[in-house]
Amino acid sequence: MKSNKGFIELRNVSDYWRKLNFDYAKLKENDNDIYLAFNFFVTAYHLIDWIFEGKHSKERSELNGKSLIKICNHIVTGIKHFEPDPKRHNSVVEMEKERYVEEGFVEEGFFEDPIIIYLNEKLKLEYGESIKVMDLAQRIMEFWKAELNRRSLI
Repeated sequence: MKSNKGFIELRNVSDYWRKLNFDYAKLKENDNDIYLAFNFFVTAYHLIDWIFEGKHSKERSELNGKSLIKICNHIVTGIKHFEPDPKRHNSVVEMEKERYVEEGFVEEGFFEDPIIIYLNEKLKLEYGESIKVMDLAQRIMEFWKAELNRRSLI
């Protein structure tokens, strides 16, 4: 009988890292696609679960306190629960597609509609008032690559 751990070929941290790279590559192909952004952020945030195998620890809490992880957590919680708890998730002020014309006025894809994430006062000092989804995704990839290398997981 095969192991029930993971999901088919997604069984360990390096498998999940490959999935994050896959999601990132797809997002780079079309960084205006909210579905691809959704996939990327969900994978990026939940990589922490794979590192710690679902267990809670002081080390996990410290990693969860990193600004990029907090932003991911806020976005993912908002996706999952429709609206994040403002007491726990206050990294992101707003997310939107920057539109040149009103939605539905022209055919989808005619204009670039970048996904913009507006950050709280504290994070503005680190990343600016707002950040495009690809700029944030690139920073997240660099963060995870360094973190996983430091832990000798990839």
